[in-house]
Amino acid sequence: MKHYLIHKILDKYESSSVDWKEVQAGNRSIKIQQADYDKLEEMLRQEEYEVTWEENPEYDGAESYVTGKECLIKEALWLEEQKLISIKWLSFKSDIGSYKYSLENISHFYKMAERIPKFEKVHTISEIIRNYFGQAKSEWLRGYYQEQMEFAGKGKKTDLEKHSEDLLICLNALEKLKFPMYIRVFSSQYLDNSKVFENKFKSKVISIAKNYHPTVDEEMEDYQVLEQLYLDTYSQEMAVKGALKIQLDGQEIDLASFVYGTVLNSETLKRAEILSTQEIHKIITVENKANFVSMPYEENTLIIFSHGFFSPLEREFLKQLEQILEENVPEQVQYYHTGDLDYGGIRIFQYIRKQIFPRLQPYQMSVEQYEKYKSNAIDIERKPLQELQKFKEPLMQDLIDAICREKKVIEQESFLYRENESVR
Repeated sequence: MKHYLIHKILDKYESSSVDWKEVQAGNRSIKIQQADYDKLEEMLRQEEYEVTWEENPEYDGAESYVTGKECLIKEALWLEEQKLISIKWLSFKSDIGSYKYSLENISHFYKMAERIPKFEKVHTISEIIRNYFGQAKSEWLRGYYQEQMEFAGKGKKTDLEKHSEDLLICLNALEKLKFPMYIRVFSSQYLDNSKVFENKFKSKVISIAKNYHPTVDEEMEDYQVLEQLYLDTYSQEMAVKGALKIQLDGQEIDLASFVYGTVLNSETLKRAEILSTQEIHKIITVENKANFVSMPYEENTLIIFSHGFFSPLEREFLKQLEQILEENVPEQVQYYHTGDLDYGGIRIFQYIRKQIFPRLQPYQMSVEQYEKYKSNAIDIERKPLQELQKFKEPLMQDLIDAICREKKVIEQESFLYRENESVR
């Protein structure tokens, strides 16, 4: 780096919300502080600043400028001789207060510093993002690209600059996934290395999905967010217990035979056909595994372990089941969810109601249940409490109010503890 003061000019010019967008007239000034001398001193030590000045008529070939302050003053004097700046001295030729420059010389400053003008970079960046925007099909991804183009237009740093174009390649590839794919297989196929996604883009993709993807909830764990994008660290499995009839590879299977429950892996969920001859009159989704395992088989009832939030593959399977039941079961099917009596549990209930079963009702998620097990309650953390105080769920508002009032939550597993205690 040779022109420290010119780079300061260009940095200030580019940080302005107005100046960089077009050629401006007028003057600007920059103050010089001790931090500038110190920074230049550090650059000298790191050999990031040239101490020879062939352009200077007074240069005699000797590297005699050994301090940052001397270098900065010498550079300022040289620029003043070129009529590019004017110096306001605190102490003549020994301490600079500020220097003034004309915006009309900006293009010359860019050439001297060998920097690409910001408006050119913004144009290039905007065109790249606009190209990916044109390829995107989903509203969530187009919304993300739209905001990034707005950032570029305002001169703000975009994710393209922070993470490279590979991030956009990654996002467009994710949008095209229709079935679960292991993360490392995805990374190898689309990013040419099996570990690139996890090492470079995982956290950013999760952040983008939480802000834009319609099926991603803020309470989801990272792996659950990735599941919504069809990225898996392991095969998706849905545990069920009860009356569910499917056809798989031409064979009809009645899962009611598995009275203690069974698991449908991702391949089964993709390939299974849900038969119309169902005898399901009630569906119960269960947040926690221990409670799911403990619930006894019940005739004409399907119990499903939700492990928090359902993955897209599970969600689509259950939506198909709901459609078939509504069309083919004469008796109206009842839908219930049971989970933790806390912010996360209530959000999961609302998520399932909005995304899968519109007629979902809470089960063991009432004020009565809360009062019954309040001796097992634990203090709610500050952030979930603040979120819950703003949260609205009409089917569980009484429970929400009770939790906010007591500032305590109850984990679903404690229901089992009390039941076992009563047995003893």
